[in-house]
Amino acid sequence: KEALIILEKNGSQENKLAYQKVLFYSGLQSFTDGEYQTALKQFEKAVSQQKDALITARAAFWKGETQFVLDDFKNALLTFKQFVGFGEAINTPEFKNCNYNIAYAYFKMKEYDQAGNYFQKQIEKQIEKQIEKGTDKVRLNDAYLRLADCRFVTSKYGAAMEAYAKVIEQKSVDADYAAFQKAISYGFVSKNDKKIEDLNKLIANYSKSQYRDDALFELGNTYVAEKNYVLAIKAYDQLLSEFNKGSYASKSILRQGL
Repeated sequence: KEALIILEKNGSQENKLAYQKVLFYSGLQSFTDGEYQTALKQFEKAVSQQKDALITARAAFWKGETQFVLDDFKNALLTFKQFVGFGEAINTPEFKNCNYNIAYAYFKMKEYDQAGNYFQKQIEKQIEKQIEKGTDKVRLNDAYLRLADCRFVTSKYGAAMEAYAKVIEQKSVDADYAAFQKAISYGFVSKNDKKIEDLNKLIANYSKSQYRDDALFELGNTYVAEKNYVLAIKAYDQLLSEFNKGSYASKSILRQGL
């Protein structure tokens, strides 16, 4: 901050490069401290200086990141795309995750087709890099999960199931959610036998899952749809024994009666 004060007073041409760098690093410090409005102003100034192409590109990325944190998703998207357009962007440490950030901006704007396409690009890039250096598994897993959600929301259930299967395969913390969503997807493509199979797997494999009651209720309903009333009653019984005060309890009793 003191360096900024000195450099702003002395605006000579030879100090412009130092000024841009100090603006950028000061912006990062403000971002880390949660002072997002201050950080945004500093990144904007750093981009406008355009003395060091690498710093200009990095400042643009972090400007977009700050706009995203401030819920200005439309401008964040524009800024991330501006960042990609800089020639030096490819040489920045931020470049490897640019598709991920663009994808999330689209996702927050509910433009799920575009979001899915960029999550797919992020996955492809990470898998390609994995061959050489290993990869960021948490980010890769999240990209698969969001890709699956994007395809699910846009009724592309085949593509959604493939992506959910990858999340399950990686045994991540979201594997139970992916297993539930994959099972539900089978119902939308009229494959109730596979839906029942996957719901039973979820119930057997994830005893502590927060989606367990959802799975038992869906299982009972799917058995009803298939006219397998004995197994439907059994599923509702299990739901009531495990979640007798849960949100599905009264609905399960009613369906049992029916």
